[in-house]
Amino acid sequence: MQRSLIIDRGNTNLKVAIFENQELVGVRHLSASTYIGLKNTFSPEELLCHSCIFSSVAQVEDPILEDLKGHFCQNLHVLNDQMPIPIEIDYDRTTLGADRLAAVVGAGSLFPQEEILVIDAGTAVTYERISSQGKYLGGNISPGLEVRFSSLHHYTARLPLVHIHESDNIPQWGTNTSGAIMAGVVRGLILEMEGYIEAARQEHPEIRVLLTGGAASYFETKLKYQTFVADDLVLRGLSCILDYQIRECTE
Repeated sequence: MQRSLIIDRGNTNLKVAIFENQELVGVRHLSASTYIGLKNTFSPEELLCHSCIFSSVAQVEDPILEDLKGHFCQNLHVLNDQMPIPIEIDYDRTTLGADRLAAVVGAGSLFPQEEILVIDAGTAVTYERISSQGKYLGGNISPGLEVRFSSLHHYTARLPLVHIHESDNIPQWGTNTSGAIMAGVVRGLILEMEGYIEAARQEHPEIRVLLTGGAASYFETKLKYQTFVADDLVLRGLSCILDYQIRECTE
């Protein structure tokens, strides 16, 4: 049985998953900023995994990676723009974020031979297109909800900083400034997403739309188009890349 440790290191959060024979058996979320050592961060079960892949969007020296190198030695794989991947891409890999690449690979593994649009609703909202031939056609990047709210507050003199919760009722038209900001940002992003979906559907009516990221469940209920929520898409993609890398090294 092949057990793998999958680590997705964001700017503030650390997602850790265990896969057995490409099946997700456990996942947990940690704070990257509170890392205090390998054995204090990962469970004994996680450290018994045969292999590990580490992916990071951080631009700093990472003590987590240094400790993993000492533990997993030759069985540690660090995702970079040179690592072989199981998908053809039409994008400059030197500028492609590791999380975006992993999401694309994960989507292709879930729905092979299908036209796919992946919408990752996080700090940024990314739109990724995969063809039915398994080729990554490229993608776009847009500000996420919190970035839009923060920008309005930061770059103006009097607009307040607004936060939303899933239970909030979004008005059609704001009747005060906070309501106007909430409606403008949320409805604006919904219309943006639906615009991308509509454009993709005009080219491929059967296209599958995947939602992932921290705000995926929030937007799932608000979009007028049917979507498929894939919460662990990046982790699944990293697992596929690791499996492909291991097979490449043993052939």
